[in-house]
Amino acid sequence: MRIFKMLLVAFTAVFFMISTAGAEGVKIGIIDSQKILNTSVSGQAAKVELNKKGEELTNDLKGKEAEILKLQEKLEREALVMSAEMKDEKEREFRIKVGDFKAQEKKAKQEMGELNMKIMAKIQNDVISIIEDLGKKGGFTVILERGTLLYAGGAVDISDEVIKLYDAKSKK
Repeated sequence: MRIFKMLLVAFTAVFFMISTAGAEGVKIGIIDSQKILNTSVSGQAAKVELNKKGEELTNDLKGKEAEILKLQEKLEREALVMSAEMKDEKEREFRIKVGDFKAQEKKAKQEMGELNMKIMAKIQNDVISIIEDLGKKGGFTVILERGTLLYAGGAVDISDEVIKLYDAKSKK
């Protein structure tokens, strides 16, 4: 999402510089990328996919965490009756399991981050191409992201049109 906003800001700056030279025929459009993400068919499908994967990974981690907690409780209960050698061995096993859990947790976070970036990159590329086409066909001088604006008097919000075109493109 940040990349999308940075690209839009960069495009905005370039177009704004160009448009100030002949400001009499300026047509400004704005989009709400969050609205596009939340209400488009592809955006909603992406959320479902991310939530599903997140739940899978979370449930797997919860199971492993429960195992570790049981092992810790057992170790604490039986520590007094164990020999020093046995206690050291069980503590080593426990540390290994905790280390494995932390590694798996880190891997799950990385996997979710990569999946999120992959999905968002595809959506951003699709939406940017739609915005560019809409901008050319609609005669817009510049199209800006609503989140980067303080005031947009006289600007045309084209978010709904972008969503409509994106949904139509997604169905193909």
